[in-house]
Amino acid sequence: GLQALNIPIMLNEQYKKGLGDTLPEIRDVLEGDNAKSFEKITFSACDNDDSWHYLAQQNRSIVLLFGVEAHVCVMQTALDLLDNG
Repeated sequence: GLQALNIPIMLNEQYKKGLGDTLPEIRDVLEGDNAKSFEKITFSACDNDDSWHYLAQQNRSIVLLFGVEAHVCVMQTALDLLDNG
């Protein structure tokens, strides 16, 4: 749906060396012209310079946030997004 509406998609992978890559079945769905992937070693995607720069370039006021580690990575990213307007 996001791809059909040309809404940018950003995939952040936590510490790929230790945790591994995103499953191919998920990655394949998220690939496209409007999708970017970044590796991070911080809990918040906002603390990763590449992710934050890409997000800021989108100039959007609404972010749909999905993730697995809701108690850490998702929550910290959500809090940081709120702190940054």
